[in-house]
Amino acid sequence: MLAAAWILAAGDALAARDEVIELGEGDFEVVEDDGAPDGVPGEDGGAAAGGARGIVGRMHPPIVHFAVAWAVLLLPFGIARLKNDRLGRIDLWLVASSTAAAGAAVVTGLAHEADVASRPGVHELVERHEAAGIAALVMLALALAARILMERVGSKPLRIAYVALLAGIALAVLVAGHLGGSITFGEGFLLGP
Repeated sequence: MLAAAWILAAGDALAARDEVIELGEGDFEVVEDDGAPDGVPGEDGGAAAGGARGIVGRMHPPIVHFAVAWAVLLLPFGIARLKNDRLGRIDLWLVASSTAAAGAAVVTGLAHEADVASRPGVHELVERHEAAGIAALVMLALALAARILMERVGSKPLRIAYVALLAGIALAVLVAGHLGGSITFGEGFLLGP
């Protein structure tokens, strides 16, 4: 809740700035036409991939936000559920939904990788973003298995492992999100000048 308030306040502060940004000639990158028609990748793999892979890849930005939102909610709901059995299976449904959304985000991200990684200077960021996203998906699958097992076995070590996985998921999602933002908006976009 505090993080959401901070984000909204920071957004309002940035929007209230009356700062004018002047762009010079050196602020633009010259991109040469590869001769390929629009929607068809050029010889270097181009950013305008066509076909099914291109369509699936372009779905990554909207789909990934579902995975992020649900994964961030997991930790507080998981902790609340452990403290109050009357909450039922809300965390089970949340971890299942988050795992499905993260799976879709990884699939669409892998399809989108060739388009984004061809841009200069982002290949390493893309690789790290991909690794963090896959790590989050693996931990989500393990958390889902642990939560299903908790329906039958209520052992304390299993509950501790479940919460530890949820904390790891939150961290992996934050790292993947920061790297994704750096790919899209440039390094230092969040904590930059």
